[in-house]
Amino acid sequence: PHGTYHLVNEGSVTWFDFAREIFRIAGLSPKIKKITTGESRTTIKRPKRSILKNQKLKKEGIALPPWQDALERYIIELNQT
Repeated sequence: PHGTYHLVNEGSVTWFDFAREIFRIAGLSPKIKKITTGESRTTIKRPKRSILKNQKLKKEGIALPPWQDALERYIIELNQT
């Protein structure tokens, strides 16, 4: 059906885990520290938990790969250019 679809890869992730996965894929192991939104000194108000889900897409029988897979493919492609 027509309409607006917000597509994301499967799964959910925090910014900390996202950064950690980027370093893992890159073969790096820096020491990173997990902080709360309050500790980040941002003035942006964020919801405590907001996860996009592909419910409409799944109803059409379409599933996207996990975010880790997409991130790894992106980083590999980025390094090839």
